[in-house]
Amino acid sequence: MISYVISCGIKKLNLSVYSGNSKAKSFYEKQGFTLQKTCDFIMETEIHEDHIYELSVV
Repeated sequence: MISYVISCGIKKLNLSVYSGNSKAKSFYEKQGFTLQKTCDFIMETEIHEDHIYELSVV
């Protein structure tokens, strides 16, 4: 998949993960993604926090 992304000229991948999902965060960190920032999102009446990760592919 990474080789396809590079062939498309994409330099960075970004993804968001619910802050409470420690297994997913650990997985992405092991893949080389780094935490860039956090942001809030609203689900029905509750405010939750997402962690935004980034991976440079060049």
